[in-house]
Amino acid sequence: MKAMLVSYATGGGNGFDGGDYRNLRHELISLPRIAKSLPRFVHNCRDFSEFRGFIKSKFSTYAERREYLRSEFDPLLTMLETESHTLGDAAITATVQAVSSTYVREAWRARRQARLSWSSGCGRHCRG
Repeated sequence: MKAMLVSYATGGGNGFDGGDYRNLRHELISLPRIAKSLPRFVHNCRDFSEFRGFIKSKFSTYAERREYLRSEFDPLLTMLETESHTLGDAAITATVQAVSSTYVREAWRARRQARLSWSSGCGRHCRG
């Protein structure tokens, strides 16, 4: 989204259209964790024409627009980059804690007991 808006704010388009922005905006706003970190103008500007009116009235040069968009998206991008390295950590930690040595011992004891009761109830003819 940042690249799309920088391109649009600095006179380009790079193949993006209003539908791309509206769809991506809708997707991002529907994710609470992401929505709370989106720049306020993404919430307020529902399409490219609203964004263009906002950015043009706020900054007259392309350099100012680029810098503004960079600073507005930086907190969200930093959060996402940081989380991407740690997303699996919580799941792995939970699994390791669930599969503790006590759990393994109990599972092994139950399996051995089941095997012993099956083989003792079967008799010699079951073992071939």
